[in-house]
Amino acid sequence: MTTRFYFSLLVGCVMAASVYGVPARRTPLVVTQPDGTQLTITLMGDEFVHYYVTNDGLPVGIGEDGFYYYLNDDGATLSDIVAKNPDDRSETDQQLLESIDRAAALDGLNRRGMVQRAKRKALPQQRAARAATTEGDIHGLILLVNFSDVKFVTPVEDVEAMMNEEGYSKNGSIGSARDYFIDQSGGKFSPTFDVVGPIDLPMNMAYYGGNDSRGNDLRPEQMVAQACRTASRQFDVDFSRYDNDGDGVLDLVFLIYAGYNEAEGAEPNTIWPHMFYLTATGQNLRIDGCLVDTYACTSELTGDGPLSGQRLAGIGTFVHEFSHTLGLPDFYNTDNPDDFTLDVWSVMDYGNYNADGYVPVGYSAYERAFCGWTSIRDLGVAPQAVTLENVAKSFDACKIVNPDDENEYFIFESRAQEGWDQYLPSSGLMITSVAYDQDAWDSNDLNNGSKKRVYVVAADNIYNGYTLAGDLYPYMDNDAFTASSRPAMQTYSGAVLDRPVTAITKDDETQTVTFDYLGGAANAVPVPVALPAGEVTPTSFVASWEPVATADSYRLTVWMTDGEESDTTVYDNLTVTEMPLEGLVEGANYYYTVAAHQGEYDSVESNVISVHSGSGIASGEMVDVSVYAVDGTIIVTGAGDAVAAVYDLAGVRVASSQVVGGMARLVPGAPGIYVVRVGETVRKVVVD
Repeated sequence: MTTRFYFSLLVGCVMAASVYGVPARRTPLVVTQPDGTQLTITLMGDEFVHYYVTNDGLPVGIGEDGFYYYLNDDGATLSDIVAKNPDDRSETDQQLLESIDRAAALDGLNRRGMVQRAKRKALPQQRAARAATTEGDIHGLILLVNFSDVKFVTPVEDVEAMMNEEGYSKNGSIGSARDYFIDQSGGKFSPTFDVVGPIDLPMNMAYYGGNDSRGNDLRPEQMVAQACRTASRQFDVDFSRYDNDGDGVLDLVFLIYAGYNEAEGAEPNTIWPHMFYLTATGQNLRIDGCLVDTYACTSELTGDGPLSGQRLAGIGTFVHEFSHTLGLPDFYNTDNPDDFTLDVWSVMDYGNYNADGYVPVGYSAYERAFCGWTSIRDLGVAPQAVTLENVAKSFDACKIVNPDDENEYFIFESRAQEGWDQYLPSSGLMITSVAYDQDAWDSNDLNNGSKKRVYVVAADNIYNGYTLAGDLYPYMDNDAFTASSRPAMQTYSGAVLDRPVTAITKDDETQTVTFDYLGGAANAVPVPVALPAGEVTPTSFVASWEPVATADSYRLTVWMTDGEESDTTVYDNLTVTEMPLEGLVEGANYYYTVAAHQGEYDSVESNVISVHSGSGIASGEMVDVSVYAVDGTIIVTGAGDAVAAVYDLAGVRVASSQVVGGMARLVPGAPGIYVVRVGETVRKVVVD
């Protein structure tokens, strides 16, 4: 077999300056061979290793004669077999192809990419330290960049609208970039993107984006540094305005460069969209007293070149790259293009390309929680019937944690084909397997090995990009996720969890999903009722709760807020129904809940009781206490001198009165169930 080397290098092992990028856009491209025959190929990979494959997944490259050939087993050289579409191959072609090991060729390609990926692991602390602000009304800087030979064709006003205009709808969009992040954060993060330019750079596109002998983009860091200096000098940009946390380091500068990008199949002289750090490339750029370090970039236009038109690219790739600056890693796998992780279900995988990038998929529950925009509740070992509303509206999700490793868990959320998720292939319960590791996250190396740290558990048990509609539960007759189901509840470490999720249903009208956990309500442990705190002093109180007849013990969870973060304290395996708490912070707000243990199961948490230390009312003792309600009034009688206090079921005191002459009358103000505490006596009463 003749050995050929690439004439036009299609395999790129990109240098560390393109560390965090988007995956290749898998859009089929029809090319014409020199003999006039047509071949359909698709770009695969990412900024570290990218190459073309035929319709049936055979990697190809272009030779000196202009023909595309199949790659040899080493993934680095070309065979002497001209590539053809599957239907056009002769019997001789088929026989020759039997000598090529497709898997070996792909392994050879990916080994070259792994060498470059290894280099990024030297930067984990820098990545962690440079995460941008994820809350508040912040400003982000976007620079529009012209090359000497490629200029912007889009008016600046159109870019500004796409970035900031409420309800932006051009090209099928359903919102601007600002709208996107407001929606994903539930209003907690409201960025405004200040668009500056276009800025004219002195060199042509090939100077910055042309590939070297290994396929590396040549000088993207020079593009960034030159654009920043020009923006400061010619456009009077105050870079210190974009240091939102005041640490002396610019949160981010984002560049949109004229023309197309390599990730969508444009010529090699274009730049692959990416995010990285100037300091890691040897640049030490300071402007207006701020270090300019974290940057990201993408192209003005979408498509693989002029023949695809001059459409302003959607916000999808911008959202992906900007999300990197918020700390999110890539979830896609490039070591094996047949591997499956999250695909269209995550904007950090392939979801940035949904609707051609004009309607990127919304954040998953994990991504929202990672940014601090929601919390994911732990189901623990409490049998229950679970209902989840569309996560995009409710921000509600739950998880099952490996009891032997708190960093391994499964997340459950409802995904619906509406809003930013309208281009998802199906609706239902999405189950995501997570195995968190700080080093893997910081080095952006989650899913490149044979074992995946984050992936969607496919309900159809088929893990590829062709059967996405079968990924969510329930699917056909599969409505369970258990230790023995297919797929099974098996963690990254190999542990099989016996925490069955069964009877999964979805309601297409309300976009809610339901399931039974640990047998559901039939096995549920009765929930204790937490009672209002007693004996409240400036530094102590007594937490109490009603007993559960079948409980073996209880777990009391107490937390405090005094304007700052505070640790939660848990008192477990209690065999009493009250707990004195002392040494408290005076004037702070405390809260507590109770759960009951019954055998191997727990109840869900009780109602929340709130206590303000220092707000106690001195109370004596009473005997022969009687509590009843008449015409909306609670009557307390008994012998002794005490204060009667009425609480709602949230533990909020709604009325109190000194018992005078053996009687007190209290008006709670509304019908309902109330708890009355008189000294150390507690009674429950219903007010009609």
